[in-house]
This record gives sequence, structure tokens and C-alpha cells, in this order.
Amino acid sequence: MPDIDAVRLERQDELGWLIMQSGVTNPIDEDLLDGLDRGLEAVRRDDGLVGLVLTGSNDKFFSIGLNLPQLIGQGRQETLAFYHHFTETCLALYTFPKPIIAALNGHAVAGGCILALCCDYRFLADGRRRMGLNEIHLGVPVPYVADCILRHLLGARLAREIVDGGQFYEAQDLLRMGLVDRTMPSDELRHQAGAKARELGRAPGGVFAKIKRDRTEGIEAEIRSRLAEKENDFLESWASPAVQASLAEAAKRF
Repeated sequence: MPDIDAVRLERQDELGWLIMQSGVTNPIDEDLLDGLDRGLEAVRRDDGLVGLVLTGSNDKFFSIGLNLPQLIGQGRQETLAFYHHFTETCLALYTFPKPIIAALNGHAVAGGCILALCCDYRFLADGRRRMGLNEIHLGVPVPYVADCILRHLLGARLAREIVDGGQFYEAQDLLRMGLVDRTMPSDELRHQAGAKARELGRAPGGVFAKIKRDRTEGIEAEIRSRLAEKENDFLESWASPAVQASLAEAAKRF
């Protein structure tokens, strides 16, 4: 069987569609990050595309998060390289000059939730689709890139509730908190996400990119100023025997 790219880029009219298609759960690994990186660069360079939608190829998972079965047991340098790559891809999404809408057609949990948080808007298909950050139950801190973006987006109190609780929330709570911007029937998700990206991307004079830069540049600077320190904090937790056992148990659900 031929290899299938973890991320597929489709061009439809004025929009790019980044579609994660790494099995049912779209676990985040080097292949998926490389696919996102290539897709973002292609859309950035294409002047005919005014915006982007990020979604999954099936209605079960947008993304389950980091590919734990692959990552467990790696050496420190390999884990550090992956964690750094994940952060850089998240920042590339977060600061991308064209509008990005996350079309959440399935669960977006842990690292999958983080990818969604890095988009400008999050649209969720109706149904029992969940979203949240459960890192506290695994024994690792929420990646610093997500912590900063979450506090900026929702405020310190709600961010604390989400990070400390480690829950996966359904649509009503996601809307209440502001983790998603809109819910809709699943058969309307692509249309509404595309319409929003197109509306923002068509703003005259390239003004959306300037507005977005004003919103994101301070957060990016904060993240980069402490990134090495926070990477070390994450790796210290990740490498502990108790956390490795917790991660191994979680990996059985992949």
C-alpha cells in the first residue's frame, strides 16, 4: 500500500483546507507536524488563497493529542526535539498572517485541543464531541505555548479551571467558557468555517494580518522568552518513572 501523507492540503476557490488524515485519531507526531508545516508554508506563499481551515478527515477525532505510544521511552534529546517542534508548529499556526478556522468535526483533546487553540476561531460540530486539556492527570504541565494562549484568550480564572480540572468538556460548557466560538450541525461545519475564513481574509488592504499581529506578537514574545526554561520543566516531569507509567497506561487507549 502507498504511504498516505499525515496532512493533506486542498485548495478550494480562495481557501486552503489542511486536513489531518493520520488514521482515526490523528495523533501528533513528527509526520503530522511536518505535514502542518508544509501546508502552512504553501498557503502562506499562495497569494490566491485568502484563508485556511484546519480539520480532520473523519468525524471521530480532530486529534487525540501527542502520539504517546511513539514518544514513550524516547531519550531526552529526541523528546526535547519533538517538544520544540510541536511548540514551533503551534506558534506558526498562532501567528499565521491569514485567518485560520478550526473546524472541529471530532474530539480535540490534549495536544489536539492545543492545535485548535492556536487557530483564530473554533467551530464545533454538534454531538458528543469533546475538547479539553487533561495533562494534569498524566503528571505533565500543559505545554507553555498552550498555557499562555489560553490565559490570553479566556483570562486567568477560566484558564485555571480548565488546566487544573483536566476535564474534557462538551458543547454547552465549551461555548460558556469560550473554548469554541460557535456550534452547528455537522453538515454545516465546512460551509460555515469556510465562510468565516473567507470573510476575514477578504478584508481590504491585508488588514487582517496587521490586526492579528497586534493580537499575537506579545504572546509569542512571552512564550519565546521562557521557552527553554519551560521545556526543561516539561521534560523533567515527562521523564519521571511515575509519569512514564501514567503515560504508558494512557497510551493503551490509542
